[in-house]
Amino acid sequence: MQNNFKNKLMKTARKNNTRLIFNLDMSAEIDFLNFNKTEKAKVEKLKNNSLQILDEISCYLAAVKINRPFTDAAGLKFIKNLKKFNLPLIADFKLADIDNTNKWIAKHAFNAGFDAVIAHAFTGEDSIAAVVDVAKEKNKGVILVVNMSHPGSMEFITPDSDAMCKLAKKLDVCGVVAPATRPEEIFRVREIVGNEILILSPGVGAQGGKSGGAVKAGADFEMVGRSIYKSENPGVSAEKIWGELRFD
Repeated sequence: MQNNFKNKLMKTARKNNTRLIFNLDMSAEIDFLNFNKTEKAKVEKLKNNSLQILDEISCYLAAVKINRPFTDAAGLKFIKNLKKFNLPLIADFKLADIDNTNKWIAKHAFNAGFDAVIAHAFTGEDSIAAVVDVAKEKNKGVILVVNMSHPGSMEFITPDSDAMCKLAKKLDVCGVVAPATRPEEIFRVREIVGNEILILSPGVGAQGGKSGGAVKAGADFEMVGRSIYKSENPGVSAEKIWGELRFD
């Protein structure tokens, strides 16, 4: 299922010889209740900075993941401006609601130009199936969070990770999210989901995950944000990480 997104991602990964996905999670501190000239200037700066960084680093990337705070600030219409980089775009909206709400958020994300959407698996089969149905209709992808990279995820998410991996396999999603901060847990995820489902691993760099560690543990891609966009030279930083995450 959802081979269009997976094929696009793998094609780009091979072309750029990379397993690096960039987390475009930059967001200005914007006061939406007092949207004056100063706040508007912050939004424009955010948009311009994101385009400038992608100009520098797109050749090192397999895809771009964009989170909800960014689209809240820049607007969903801005996503069309990122299409010029010819990279798969992943909506990191972590859908976690009832089936009807999940369906509509996914539909808006796909209509805005995203190639895949990230959803939480813990909401259960009906909620996720609604997202999968929309993805099939739009020929897009669904990526399920079966574990997270922060310490708190070990309280409630990690204990049920196996069940969520089995759900991902049952619904035949194109990918799952598993933590680069705890690469030992990636082995188990791969064991359950098999080789057809991609594993994307966040938490490299600022959260403590070591570049290349998740891939060695069985992940297909590592996701990096702050270590690139907060560096003095994003291009140099991305190239360094790319050197450790080549596809071949």
